[in-house]
Amino acid sequence: MLARGDCEVVAVSPTASVRIHRPPGLGKMPPAVLWIHGGGYVAGSAAGEDRAVRAMAEKVDALVVSVEYQLGPEHPYPAALDDCYAALQWLVARDDIDSQRMVVAGVSAGAGLAAALILRCVDSRLVDLAGQGR
Repeated sequence: MLARGDCEVVAVSPTASVRIHRPPGLGKMPPAVLWIHGGGYVAGSAAGEDRAVRAMAEKVDALVVSVEYQLGPEHPYPAALDDCYAALQWLVARDDIDSQRMVVAGVSAGAGLAAALILRCVDSRLVDLAGQGR
């Protein structure tokens, strides 16, 4: 069992990982949020937003998965988007969430990546997302 301040970290591709935030008492087959951090595509981290993401998970009573993606300028477009897509593919493949109640959300650059990810998701028909947030 993880302590309150901890979260599970899982590699979803050779270049991306996710931080899994599961609030206490979360039921079976919960909704899920894929959270994408901000930072102008060149700064920030999923780990740096742990406190806020943990609070979000508790507030919305959902599994919240935060993406650690490659930053520019060392990793130009579409590296960050590819990492976010790998995270979404990993999330969709899980059998312990309700894929009909899945949302992609982010702040600042993360919101831009969320919008691009939605378009890629529509094009690839990976999953019919329940929504997009910021």
